[in-house]
Amino acid sequence: MTKKHLPATTTGSSVALRKVSNSLAITNKLLATIDERPTEEDWAWWNGLNDEVKRLLTAHIYHGDNFDYEYDKLQEIGRTELINPKEDLKQILDLTSFCCSSFLSNRFIEDISFLTNLVNLTELNLEYNKINDLSPLINMVNLNKLYLKMNYTHDLSPLANLINLNKLDLTYNYDIHDLSPLTNLSELNLTGNYAININTLSNLNNLTVLDLSKMEIDNISVLSNLTHLTKYSTKKGNELEY
Repeated sequence: MTKKHLPATTTGSSVALRKVSNSLAITNKLLATIDERPTEEDWAWWNGLNDEVKRLLTAHIYHGDNFDYEYDKLQEIGRTELINPKEDLKQILDLTSFCCSSFLSNRFIEDISFLTNLVNLTELNLEYNKINDLSPLINMVNLNKLYLKMNYTHDLSPLANLINLNKLDLTYNYDIHDLSPLTNLSELNLTGNYAININTLSNLNNLTVLDLSKMEIDNISVLSNLTHLTKYSTKKGNELEY
């Protein structure tokens, strides 16, 4: 009997090879995108920054957390020119933590539009400035902690889409009225915000920590809706109904 030799099937192998090929193509495309950074837009952003902001940014990448947050120190260690331009600008764009309080910049910052390219930030300290407009933060979806103590902030709507924002310090921002956009917060400090209407806290159901110190509050019954709240502080001596 003559044996018939059937042709080997290659269907399964072909499909597997195509999947591998597609995966490699996607990976290479991603790597190419990464290699393209900094883009022309990134360079235009960097070149448009003033010297003070450049010193702030380079101090963070060259010295990390090992430098004192003082103006005189910043002038000593901050640079206006990058040592290794491409690599250094990549590091700046990849910063996850940044501080530009007035103690460090030695002046009150009002315009924070220079932050728009720092979309990888998870922690941002803007304390002791004169910041009113938070719209440059609108795309910072990775932001987890934001410190705005002693500013002129009143419109919080640019923070509404920051789904990872967990902790917000609004100590002594005197003109805040509507807190409703902050539904994802777990920690909120409102110390000294006299004008605030705490009824707008009622839908912040994820809050676990709330500080209402140094506020004139007659009734905090609204807090009864915040079922996850484990800790809150109020003005010492206030007779509060809860």
